[in-house]
Amino acid sequence: MNSQSILALAKQGDANAIAALINNSLKGKRIVAKVAKKDDCLQIILESSQVLNQELLVSTIRKGLMSLAPESVNYIKIYARPSVASPVLWSERFSLTNTETPTIPDFSPPMSAEASQDLKKEARKREKEISLVVWGFLIFLFGGCTIIGALSSNSTSSSGNCYEQAGQDILKREGNKALNRSDVERYYGEMRGRCG
Repeated sequence: MNSQSILALAKQGDANAIAALINNSLKGKRIVAKVAKKDDCLQIILESSQVLNQELLVSTIRKGLMSLAPESVNYIKIYARPSVASPVLWSERFSLTNTETPTIPDFSPPMSAEASQDLKKEARKREKEISLVVWGFLIFLFGGCTIIGALSSNSTSSSGNCYEQAGQDILKREGNKALNRSDVERYYGEMRGRCG
């Protein structure tokens, strides 16, 4: 089927043609779009093993569908999930007839209590893994600063102790907190400021 006939079918509201257009626009991004039409609502499922940028994807798909203006489609519902068997990570619904962006995303379909608990467990597990990686990086960074300070020709033994003491002070102060990139940059800046 050529691109003109796909475009014509998509304008008529054909779910397979719309899926082909969306997948073509997402080519190379490791995202697969599946499309189904139910009454006047077009349901789009985005599957990817990577984290999907909700704002960017919704905006891109919205613009494309607004310009396409498929017949007999008034609403769009987008779902994102890692794979077929995975729970929905986020979803958003918008109207093709309303140009305003919704301020509150729609997080339906409702999940079962079991699926919700599984999602929470997975989020806690990821949070712990990220926290361990960040703390490992901080310990490596602080240790590296101590070694560099000790090896520097201008440093004295008190300089090496300064980095070590600063690292210990920060660890005591922050406790077992999950860190983000700005925290790491702030701690590094604090250590450099204290120990020069």
